[in-house]
Formats: sequence, C-alpha cells, structure tokens
Amino acid sequence: MCDTGDLVRWRDNGELDFVGRADRQVKIRGYRVELGEIVSVLAGCPGVAQVAVDVVGDELWNRRLVAYVVAADGAAPTAAALHRHGAPVLPDYMPPSVYLALPALPVTTSGKLDRNALAGAAAVPVDG
Repeated sequence: MCDTGDLVRWRDNGELDFVGRADRQVKIRGYRVELGEIVSVLAGCPGVAQVAVDVVGDELWNRRLVAYVVAADGAAPTAAALHRHGAPVLPDYMPPSVYLALPALPVTTSGKLDRNALAGAAAVPVDG
C-alpha cells in the first residue's frame, strides 16, 4: 500500500470517500502546497518572532494563502519585506497573498497552534 497522505474511508458500497489530508498540504490554484515550507521561509525573515500560514476561502477558485505574523521585539516587518524575503525561495504560487499581524499566535491548551482560532483572531493587515 502506498502512503499518499490522503485520508479516506470506505463507503458501504465499497467506494472510497476523500476525507482530507494527514499533513498540512493544501491545493491552491492547481498546485499542491505544503504550508510548513512557507512557514519555514517566512520565519527566517528579520523581525519575525512567529508565523503561521493557513488557507482561507471555501471555494476551490476562491482559496488563498494568508500568513499570520508575530513581530519580534516590536520590529514588525512590512508585507513588502516578507514578500521580498520569500520570493527568491518560494515558487510564484506559494507566497501568501495576505499578511496579517497578531500580538501572539492562538494556541490550544496543549500549546499547539489553534488553526480554528486563527480566522477569528484580532489580526490587522501588515503595513507596506
């Protein structure tokens, strides 16, 4: 059996239902994107303490990547600086289209990133 990262379940009629992914790989504009790769690149940008990347939009043609950024020691990077930092490393389809600033990333009681709380967090657009 091949491990593809896809999660499926058997129907009563013997067909498979696609349930989701076992990793954080998403499909954007026809490309498979591993969100962790984008996080790794943006985390290396000067002035970034923490970063999370997620997909917003529920329609396949209306999905986009959003980066949630926590500034390091008040030295908040601009959206242009974040984009410039990622552009040489990330393919054209991988840089986030929106950069939002947060005072801290929301976490669960176990200390993991709370992805469900990201969309409702008090984020503001990163300037510039």
